[in-house]
Amino acid sequence: NYRRVVVNNFGLKDWRLPLVWAFLIAIVVPIEALGLIAWWTYENIMFTEWYIFQAESLVVTFLEWSILAIMLGGFNVVVCVFRITVLRPADDIGYDPYRPQDIPSAVD
Repeated sequence: NYRRVVVNNFGLKDWRLPLVWAFLIAIVVPIEALGLIAWWTYENIMFTEWYIFQAESLVVTFLEWSILAIMLGGFNVVVCVFRITVLRPADDIGYDPYRPQDIPSAVD
C-alpha cells in the first residue's frame, strides 16, 4: 500500500516501483546482507587473529556495534520512559498521501 500510494501515485513522469521491489527489499536484500556478514565473520575467524584488539578485527567490530546498540537502546528507553519529544511534528508542511483530494492541482 505504501509503495502504491506514496511512491507510485506521487511520482510525476517517474519510474514506478513494481510489486517485485517490495519482495526484493523485504526478503532478498536482508538475506544477502546476512550472508555477507556471515562470510566476513567466517573469514575473520579462520584466517586472522580475530580476538586481538586491532583495527578491523572481529572483536573490535563486535565491541563497536555493541556500544552503538547500547547507546541507541538507552536513548530509546529514555525517550519512551520520559515521553520526550525529539522531533517536533510538521502537520503544517506537506499533504496527507491518503487524502489526495486536499492536494491542490499543479495548474493553480
